Amino acid sequence: MMNNEDIWFLQRKQSKPVKQNLFCFPYAGGSGQMYLDWDDKVPDGCQVFGVEFPGRGRRFSDPLQANITDLVDMLYANIKSKLTRPFSFYGHSNGALVAYELAKKISRELGLTPKNLFISAKVAPQLGTEYPLHKLSEDEFIEVLKDYKGTPELVFNNPELLEVYTPILRSDFALSENYKFVEQGKLNTDIVILAGKDDEVVEPDNVFAWQALFNGKVRKELMRGDHFFVHSEETALINIINSEL
Repeated sequence: MMNNEDIWFLQRKQSKPVKQNLFCFPYAGGSGQMYLDWDDKVPDGCQVFGVEFPGRGRRFSDPLQANITDLVDMLYANIKSKLTRPFSFYGHSNGALVAYELAKKISRELGLTPKNLFISAKVAPQLGTEYPLHKLSEDEFIEVLKDYKGTPELVFNNPELLEVYTPILRSDFALSENYKFVEQGKLNTDIVILAGKDDEVVEPDNVFAWQALFNGKVRKELMRGDHFFVHSEETALINIINSEL
């Protein structure tokens, strides 16, 4: 039986001693399951955790969360016991914003910061609020999803799947689109900022603007691929992550 922490943080059992943890946060509509294969691709001694938000995967019956403050509070309550060794965060798109807010809360409450924070394919939060796509009509919302190119065509061709999937995406979009940035000082951690050269969702310069929010070392990488280079350029991405762990 899985305990509460296991529900939030998916992992593969390590056969070797663990020296550091890498928590990976998914994009809108995604699942922490997508990161579990990374366990075989990161350095020995690094445990990968795929962060699983409510309302998907094994947590499909759990209520969706559309408020980032509430989500971060729940994540914080369940991650604290896993911060006894060095840790890093990787977040792609929406997951980057959640990772950043969680890192801020951990810093405020515990005085701890990630060894590295990998921010991937997400507009910097201080640039302003995002257009509320989650409020679009169903037809308009589906057209946006098609433009984003992150949803399998199978979903669009299956009304039952679409009925299940669009509420998850609307909720995840609302997490970001209802978010209000509050300046609370710079976070003292090293950061790697990754942007897609052909990203049609967010301009690379708007991703690289994250550097203004940190005091640590900043590394910027322009990746081949579109908004979902986390998949198409996985090998290059993991090589970058490994070089910083």
